[in-house]
Amino acid sequence: MLSIDLLNDIKSSRLLLSAIGDEMRLKIVISIIEHGCFGSKAQDIADDIALSRQATLSHLRILKEASVVKTRKEGRAVYYYLDPDKNMIESLYRLAKNMKEALDMAPKRSGE
Repeated sequence: MLSIDLLNDIKSSRLLLSAIGDEMRLKIVISIIEHGCFGSKAQDIADDIALSRQATLSHLRILKEASVVKTRKEGRAVYYYLDPDKNMIESLYRLAKNMKEALDMAPKRSGE
């Protein structure tokens, strides 16, 4: 039976994993990381990943709703920057740690 804490970590991680599970959104996250902590405009991200601005904005909306990215405005420009919810990241870390511990305790299964 799953412990309540582990079940809560799975539930908390689900939104984040769903958001970054898409290949294009993962590329967007990487692009934002590579641009540094000041953020990136949607067009700059779109150029980096060879996707239309409109499609990029659609993916950025999903990442924003999942609390992976936030925005700030400077005049008319909107900058996207990585700022995931700390509790969500901690849940994901605990989930990965529990999975690693389970794998470390599992018997070796050669030939499977």
